[in-house]
Amino acid sequence: MFSTGHPLDQFAPEDGKGENYFEVERASKEWDVDIPYYRRPFSEILNPVVDNGFQLDEIVEPQPTKAFAEQRPERYEKESRNPVFLCVRATKQ
Repeated sequence: MFSTGHPLDQFAPEDGKGENYFEVERASKEWDVDIPYYRRPFSEILNPVVDNGFQLDEIVEPQPTKAFAEQRPERYEKESRNPVFLCVRATKQ
């Protein structure tokens, strides 16, 4: 089981930066500290799992909770309509 940033949240073509959805690249987000991560398309997230003998059991694109709405109302509206995380559960065959 693992979670990662959702590819659709990490790729924003409207920002004018000329990003390539299909390119795997290292990026970082600033929270309390810089958090490095890799932005990658769905195929680069899921195919290595399958190619290494795992069966995909469940894929979840979680939505924010009511508690999140109360604690982070400025982010709730966007995140309740646009995926931010991708959770994958797989088992070895």
